[in-house]
Amino acid sequence: LLPKFDWVLDSFRPNPADSPATAMSGAKRSPSRAASPAAPDPKRFAEPGYGYSIQYPREWVADKPSATTATFSGKKGTDAFQAVVAIQNVQPPSAKTPKQAVDQAFADLMESLKKKASDVSIIGEKPLIYKKAEINLHGRQMVVTYTFSGLRYRKWASVLPRPDGTVAHIWSYTAPEKGYETFRPLADAMLKSWTINPGSG
Repeated sequence: LLPKFDWVLDSFRPNPADSPATAMSGAKRSPSRAASPAAPDPKRFAEPGYGYSIQYPREWVADKPSATTATFSGKKGTDAFQAVVAIQNVQPPSAKTPKQAVDQAFADLMESLKKKASDVSIIGEKPLIYKKAEINLHGRQMVVTYTFSGLRYRKWASVLPRPDGTVAHIWSYTAPEKGYETFRPLADAMLKSWTINPGSG
């Protein structure tokens, strides 16, 4: 149920009319700007309308819970099943600029976590810079821990604006704390491979 839970936490009234790095694994990790594959011979997610492409491990499964959300995780029955990378496109209704979209999406994410989970604690937060090709975007990222259904989870979330407009991308990696570091290198490689497309995607 973790992929569904992660999607619910990240649901902030996306605008259906809008289509839909830098890495931080802990409080002191610096952003990485170089692209790299998620794993040897990875798969690639590049669905029209999502506004980005990303590589993910060949043994993982991609899902599209909604027209604005994509999730990636290990197959059911494997240890990686509870390691979930999710990308959601949201358009905060009050946002007038890309920066406001990022700030509002970031705030909504924290508010949603506090409503759905307990013992929420931010253990690292810093600015985020995405620079690839001609695209230079400024966002925010954090690492947060929380308890849900008796288990302690850790989430690494990065929020970036679209190159134009007020839609923001929320990229996140979530896993139980005891397995977080095991799959973090895969999530890190996925983030580095994430390519945001200009225009309408």
